[in-house]
Amino acid sequence: MIYLPDTNAWIRLLNPGENLVKDRFLAADVSKIRLCSVVKAELYFGAMKSSRKNENLELLDTLFVNFSNLAIIN
Repeated sequence: MIYLPDTNAWIRLLNPGENLVKDRFLAADVSKIRLCSVVKAELYFGAMKSSRKNENLELLDTLFVNFSNLAIIN
């Protein structure tokens, strides 16, 4: 099974502390988790508006390396 988490799930994963979403990510096979290009854009948009812009952009860049991108093709 392939997993395609939405933006809110990725935000919960990135936020400090423990939560159910983070537990499920850690239990899943990373090779089965995909990152949609729309979600990626939403996360970058949020990081750009953040008061910790540089820190959040670095965090996203590090995260994105570890997950396959699912491009939207029309």
